[in-house]
Amino acid sequence: MNARFWVYALESWVKLSLRPGESVEWHHGGPHEEGYEFTTDRWELSGDGVTLYRSRSRRWADCDGPGSSWSEDFAAVSSIGPRDPSSYGYSPEVRIPDWQAGDAGQRDHYAEAMNY
Repeated sequence: MNARFWVYALESWVKLSLRPGESVEWHHGGPHEEGYEFTTDRWELSGDGVTLYRSRSRRWADCDGPGSSWSEDFAAVSSIGPRDPSSYGYSPEVRIPDWQAGDAGQRDHYAEAMNY
């Protein structure tokens, strides 16, 4: 079974459709006044079509030095549905998964070099 759901990207809602075993990635970011930031978002539907996976990895550098972070979330396809519009700022016809937090981590490369 395909999964159809919405994600917030570039200040608007975008609808994604994934077939079992399919994934899609979105790379965005670039330089800014204090350095740079690059982000990769990935959504994947399990081969059996039951579970959605969402991951995000970020790399950046600014006046405090370089850093990176990552996170992995999951949701049952059956959880896709409308959410409270006031808490997400979208209309009720937008259907999103009920994401559950998975693993996450962050690195401050200069702090590690200073043994913090």
